[in-house]
Amino acid sequence: MIAVDTNVLVDVLEGDANGSRQALAALDDAAKGGALVVSPAVFAELCAHPGLSPPEVERYLKALHIAIDWQSDATVWRNAGSAFGAYARRRRRARNGTPRRLLADFLIGAHAASSGGLLTRDSAFFSRAFPGLHILAV
Repeated sequence: MIAVDTNVLVDVLEGDANGSRQALAALDDAAKGGALVVSPAVFAELCAHPGLSPPEVERYLKALHIAIDWQSDATVWRNAGSAFGAYARRRRRARNGTPRRLLADFLIGAHAASSGGLLTRDSAFFSRAFPGLHILAV
């Protein structure tokens, strides 16, 4: 399975013609490597998109042949917490203050690590936070 990050799906929704085309092509390429899924965190982030209700998000994902993986086991939560903690410690040591990333980013990364890979536009962040994660960059 290949997990899909929120930013790719938002690019399809509201990107310019080139950005939408690029995101759709990346989704098609990723689908050749396995089933496409999103984590519950991605689903929730999409529900916050202007004009999208949960049923509309479900229809949108179904139209793109992307499943919602509602089953996140304890390993995903532990890995997300560990990665978020390491990030917060790095931010404090660098004297940059409090973390700027949200826990949802780490849940998305930990879910992707358990799924087999991540399609994202934010490959630099995810490769730092989850070394060894197979990343497909848009």
